[in-house]
Amino acid sequence: MSEPQDWRLFGQEKYLFGASLVRSDYARSRVVDSPWEDDHCEFCGHEFMKDNFPDVLHEGYATQNGLHWICADCFNDFAPMFCWTVSQHPASKTP
Repeated sequence: MSEPQDWRLFGQEKYLFGASLVRSDYARSRVVDSPWEDDHCEFCGHEFMKDNFPDVLHEGYATQNGLHWICADCFNDFAPMFCWTVSQHPASKTP
């Protein structure tokens, strides 16, 4: 469990407190024409990517919209503080 002074905390509660997360293989969350092919843990900055490079994560916890990723270590450290729930599947997208 982390402490309120943890170096990884810098305002994420504004958009992640009470979030519903999905444990998932990494999927690129940015717009198709974006030059970025990776995402980073919202807390520690660990890289998520589909490619097989050293020290890259391939699964973790994502918000329902796939825009925010959290590594397993940070999930375990911050889940109680952030009151996250984990669902089996992403929320369905309705037009």
